[in-house]
Amino acid sequence: MPRKEEIISRIRSVPPLSHTARQIMAIVCDSGDSAGKLARVIETDAALTARVLTIVNASELFRINPITTIAAAMAVLGDKIMLGIALDYCTDGLMHKPLDGYRAEQGKLWEHNLLTAIAAKVLAGMSPMNVNPDEAFTGGILHDIGKSVLSEFLKGSTEDMIVEIDRGVLTDYLEVEEEKLGTNHCIIGAAMATMWKLPSPLPEIIRYHHHRLAAEETYRSIIYAVHLGDVIAMMKGIGTGCDSMCYHLESGHKELLGIRRDQFPAIMIRVDEEFQRIKACVNGGAGNAQNIDR
Repeated sequence: MPRKEEIISRIRSVPPLSHTARQIMAIVCDSGDSAGKLARVIETDAALTARVLTIVNASELFRINPITTIAAAMAVLGDKIMLGIALDYCTDGLMHKPLDGYRAEQGKLWEHNLLTAIAAKVLAGMSPMNVNPDEAFTGGILHDIGKSVLSEFLKGSTEDMIVEIDRGVLTDYLEVEEEKLGTNHCIIGAAMATMWKLPSPLPEIIRYHHHRLAAEETYRSIIYAVHLGDVIAMMKGIGTGCDSMCYHLESGHKELLGIRRDQFPAIMIRVDEEFQRIKACVNGGAGNAQNIDR
């Protein structure tokens, strides 16, 4: 079976989203009381409730006075990180898999996606354009989900792939993936989003987060927020392995987000502060959450 057909077959074997996950995705696209609705959905899923409470109580901060309700957990973590935990759980832990094909250990995909999501949310929040910070965060959490499937097909090819980029034979990691497999992690991730019936703009963010100009104009600003968030995460040393900083940085911060260059120092500080806050709450680091039994 050709590699591309194998990959498509592997996508079909990925578990479908649960009813809880579908409810969560509907909440994401609702401009109403998203935090309250999210808490109510999580509370109706016993396993997900247990997961959230286990994570929040893993912090030293709550060993003496444990968190016992979803409402209290949300007050500590915030609705965005709660959304991230819920989505990870509802996608069967795909974001905590080791990415052997990218030389990334267990939990690195989750950590990178989380930092990307935080950066995308900060960028969207500071933008005077009509860019939804909540959707930017969710798009950031999901943007590299395709790597969870593609990784197994890249095993054993890493050295050759890096050499081809270093020699200038291929210009970035997307081209390398396409050369080796006939597809890339953006296409695979978008196929997963379609299979899961995720609402727009999430499939578009996943599909075009490295090439926003190929997307419909309607989605380009939010896609660029996630693209830039992705780059910020890699610049901070939180990538997904050997492909970090092996992608093109597209311009567009001014025309698509209305953000000036002199605002970036403040943006970087806000992103780092939020990321460190979440790491302090989640067992000393969002990337360590995978060590807690599911």
